[in-house]
Parts: sequence; C-alpha cells; structure tokens
Amino acid sequence: MRNFKEKDIVSHFKRDMLSDDELKREPNRYLYEIICFAKDSESLNDVVVYRALYGEKTAFVRPFHEFFLKTDKEKYPNAAQQYRFEIFKKSIDK
Repeated sequence: MRNFKEKDIVSHFKRDMLSDDELKREPNRYLYEIICFAKDSESLNDVVVYRALYGEKTAFVRPFHEFFLKTDKEKYPNAAQQYRFEIFKKSIDK
C-alpha cells in the first residue's frame, strides 16, 4: 500500500504540471487528504476515500488499485511523479 495512512496529504501527478502563477492562485490545487480506506458495499473491493483541499473540498472514492497506479507516461510524458498519488505531507500520529 506504499505506506499511506489516514490523514496523509497526497499530491496528484498533475500538480507538478501547474505553472507558478496557477500555484499562487490556488496553492492547494491537486492536493488531497486521505480520509479512510473502505470497502465497496456491493463488490467488497478495497477503495480509498479522499477529499480535495481546494475548491469545494469535494470527497472522492477511487478503487484501491487505481489510487496506487503508476503515472501513465505515454499519456502524460511530462509527469514528474512516478505514481498517480504520492505523499505530500505525512500525517502525525498522536
């Protein structure tokens, strides 16, 4: 699972493609907080529940295997991140 935990802040690979001006306007763009790991109610497949830290702070659910995929370098050759989501800031265990 690449050691992700609830409350970790992760960055989507598209964040690295933003210009400096875009990051100034929206510094949290493509940053997400992992809310929890769960099961799909029908298939019982593992999913990741995560929330955007920008815009309307929408919560999303993505199948576990998709969340941890490597970045498609054929489709996004300029992507700097190796994986779709990578740790931006680790949660602090209390």
